Amino acid sequence: MHWLWLRLSDSVSATPGGRLPADVGSTVRVRTATCRLAWGAPRADRCGLCLSAIAYSPDSRLLAVGTEDGQVLFWDARHGVAETPALQVAPAGIAQISFSADGTMMVVSSEDGSTTLWDVRSRTQIGGSFPERPSIFTSPVFEPNGKLLIQYISDAAQWPTDVDSWERFACQVAGRDLTPAEWHAIVPARPYMHVCR
Repeated sequence: MHWLWLRLSDSVSATPGGRLPADVGSTVRVRTATCRLAWGAPRADRCGLCLSAIAYSPDSRLLAVGTEDGQVLFWDARHGVAETPALQVAPAGIAQISFSADGTMMVVSSEDGSTTLWDVRSRTQIGGSFPERPSIFTSPVFEPNGKLLIQYISDAAQWPTDVDSWERFACQVAGRDLTPAEWHAIVPARPYMHVCR
């Protein structure tokens, strides 16, 4: 049995099946059944990092850790291998991380008020930041139905994350299909197609 010690300010996570629990304190220790996780030192603060959020992918294979300088770091949680590169998500500390049920997307909120959606495999951002509110950072979480719930202080907003829902919404707002000229200006590498039914 091995442990990875992570200094966290306020956030803690356990794997979906509870196989890799995280214990809370001024530091967090992550237990792994068969491995030593990276950094080459038992405590993250020896490497000059201060960590602020932690989340496991649904299959417990990927560990995502947010830092106070706005990065998300990744580990192969089964083999204790750091995955590179780190992902610069925001200019301020990471407040919360959540994975979609299928593990393909990750939502990250930051202390700068931003909430962003990321493709886990390509490590690229999907769209822009969700709506922000002054002096509030959100608590985003994926629901079992695949929708994204973004919690503010007194209310919450639910966002679909599937392409079909996005297409329907865009078509409803625009009230029409893109013209061929608009299509080629936005996605020049893809052949024109009708999206709105």
